[in-house]
Amino acid sequence: MYYRYKSRKKNGKIKYFFFLFVLVVFFVVLVFSFRETFFFWEYSSNSLEKEFNQISKLKTKSEKKRSLLNLIKKINDFKHDNMLSPDLFLVSAKIHFLLGELIWDNNITSLLVNEDLSLLSKIRKKQFYHAIRDLKKGIVLQEDSDIDSEYLLILAKSLFYTEYSDVDTIFALIYNLFEHGSLLNENDVRFYSVIAILAGEQKKGLEFLMNYGGIHKDIKGELFYASSEKLAGNNTNAIIAYKKILSQKISENIKKEVSYKLAVLYYKQGLYNSSLSMLNKYSEDLNCSILIGKNYFSMGYKKQAKKKWNKLLKLNSNNLELKKLLKIR
Repeated sequence: MYYRYKSRKKNGKIKYFFFLFVLVVFFVVLVFSFRETFFFWEYSSNSLEKEFNQISKLKTKSEKKRSLLNLIKKINDFKHDNMLSPDLFLVSAKIHFLLGELIWDNNITSLLVNEDLSLLSKIRKKQFYHAIRDLKKGIVLQEDSDIDSEYLLILAKSLFYTEYSDVDTIFALIYNLFEHGSLLNENDVRFYSVIAILAGEQKKGLEFLMNYGGIHKDIKGELFYASSEKLAGNNTNAIIAYKKILSQKISENIKKEVSYKLAVLYYKQGLYNSSLSMLNKYSEDLNCSILIGKNYFSMGYKKQAKKKWNKLLKLNSNNLELKKLLKIR
């Protein structure tokens, strides 16, 4: 009987050690199978964040560009080994987007202050297309998980910069960010406001801009606000905003820029004398001189206008606007 008990006890130990062995083997296989994921998280939680911070501190554009390209290469190596990790693709999208903005060397504030959204067609879009591709894959791989607001904004901006989607689609993508107040910084607020205005939600966009867009922080912010009012079709509010800027102590270049913008608004509203009063001081500037001619023409002084345009064309023979005004092909 004692022998039988001892055998059972021995068998129990064998089973226990066998189970323990199987468990260890399973764990080793599991770690080996998902080693890329574990290594990525170790990398992302330490080196990646550190590298982002280091890149932001670099002084020259070329240094930042080189560092971001190196970072893309590292992430691509991880992606190749682990094609089902949503985090890899989301982080990759962010890096491509940052590189795209660096190459563009611009942002939504400058774009709107220049009042020329056609500049979007001149953006080098390769990195933004990469960002869209990686974001879409990352979102699909996340399945039902909520997408962080930072990545939604990167997707929306990339879609806008590449003209990949219409503004209604882009606004629908980021609409709830307004409700939840999860925008990250002033530039994001301004982007949201522009998209809202272009999508027909002028009141919402302008209110959000005034509350959170830092428009009174500096002259650029005030210029952005004035341009936003103009974009929304609120010309009277835009005129008031531009006049306010002119009343401040600003550089001569900004004074000329704002005077021209005011002159354009006055001209479009048929206030030709008011428009001319903004331009006379800057008659040597080409754009101002062309607009002076437009005011003359609209006031009935057509010969005087054409004489001015012809004189300008002799000095600027390739100017398409002058050729169009003079009906020269």
